[in-house]
Amino acid sequence: MMDLNEFAEYVRDNIGNYLMSFDIEKIDINRVEKTNGVMLTGLVVVPVEERISPSIYLENFYAEYEMGVDMESILQKISNEYMEAHELMLQNDFNRLADNIDASGLFLKAVNYSRNKERLQNVVYERYMDLALEVRMLFGSNEDGVASASVTYELLDRLDMSRKEVIERARENTPELFPTQFDKLSSILKNRGMIDVEIEGMEDMMPSVYVLTNMQNVNGAIYIAYEDVIAKVMQENHINEDMYITIQCA
Repeated sequence: MMDLNEFAEYVRDNIGNYLMSFDIEKIDINRVEKTNGVMLTGLVVVPVEERISPSIYLENFYAEYEMGVDMESILQKISNEYMEAHELMLQNDFNRLADNIDASGLFLKAVNYSRNKERLQNVVYERYMDLALEVRMLFGSNEDGVASASVTYELLDRLDMSRKEVIERARENTPELFPTQFDKLSSILKNRGMIDVEIEGMEDMMPSVYVLTNMQNVNGAIYIAYEDVIAKVMQENHINEDMYITIQCA
């Protein structure tokens, strides 16, 4: 069994695999002495072009490890806590800059409603089946990822728009801010180097599985709520057979 230092080093060396949506500049371990003299072990993950990052203290996770929880589950929990803390940090920056926000950056993100029910209490969203279409404000976007924050009801007042107007504007903006990308799953996997190029001659034998996402390859699940987009890509790609759709979202 690893001691705390070995555990921290293992987390540092492997947590990046659970934070693939971030373009990470540095992952480090920082020992912090609290005011009561207690030393805590903090995980610091710094994305590119960000000056600050939340620290995730590892002692409680190490206690779970000592009780027999497997490392995969622990790493997933740590990544979830980091993403929540990072979201809060962005939200605080968003609040500070809110007087300069522009409705042209509003967009929709599909999230699992039941998993996010508590967080969504003060966030502008609309229900769609078992999903919530959350309104967010875009800070920046490139091939490495997307920086955004939730639109809360406090920020809604500063936009001088109604809830309905904000949702409608976000719905209009989303396809423009995140242009669609549609291709066969086999082609996507091949382009990303995840399958052997020799599979090309076998493509006719594979099921017709397609992926609809966007050019940034994030938040593509939102297009489940855009029937016109789905109809358009099917028409453009001459897809006439019956199909069913699966999505994956947080």
